[in-house]
Amino acid sequence: GRDDEAAGDYYNRCRARGFQGASTYFLMCAVAIRHDLAIFTDDKDFTQYKRVLPIRIHQSGKRD
Repeated sequence: GRDDEAAGDYYNRCRARGFQGASTYFLMCAVAIRHDLAIFTDDKDFTQYKRVLPIRIHQSGKRD
């Protein structure tokens, strides 16, 4: 489907910039971008993806 193809494209774009990630992460990015949603996460991988992809991140505010 459309999201699967976008996820593959996002994987390739990020990999070209040296960022690795799980296919499920890129599928989450694809769905979030298509629906204009923020991704709720504390995972640092998404901060890297944001350098390449037009994603928005909503962080929990959790402090270590």
